[in-house]
Amino acid sequence: MEKYLDVMRRTVELSETGLEGLEHMKQQIEEGYFEQSLPLFTDVISAYLEIEKSLSLFSDELSPNQLAATGQQLSASIETVVAAFEKGGGRESIYDLLNSRVIPQYRVWQEELQRCLQPYFIS
Repeated sequence: MEKYLDVMRRTVELSETGLEGLEHMKQQIEEGYFEQSLPLFTDVISAYLEIEKSLSLFSDELSPNQLAATGQQLSASIETVVAAFEKGGGRESIYDLLNSRVIPQYRVWQEELQRCLQPYFIS
């Protein structure tokens, strides 16, 4: 696993950046910059997909975890927001989805990610 330590660290850092992006997106919508939030959401999705790709390198070597389950829930929530954007969902519906589903599920997934990877940084 030592050969993956740098990837693991960067994965955790990218997950933190993803959460910051979601929070900023929520703030943009609150401030009336709804259209400007879409590119940021696209960046967050890209970051999440990169994290998932990185995890595939070493996920078999991790102790039992809930990364797949929490990741599936997060993916479903992200897809709901994407569908809402595609259907021309309004600012309030996107905001509600972010606030009630995506951000809370992202936090659960991120906490599981950190729980799984942090022990490797300490050893």
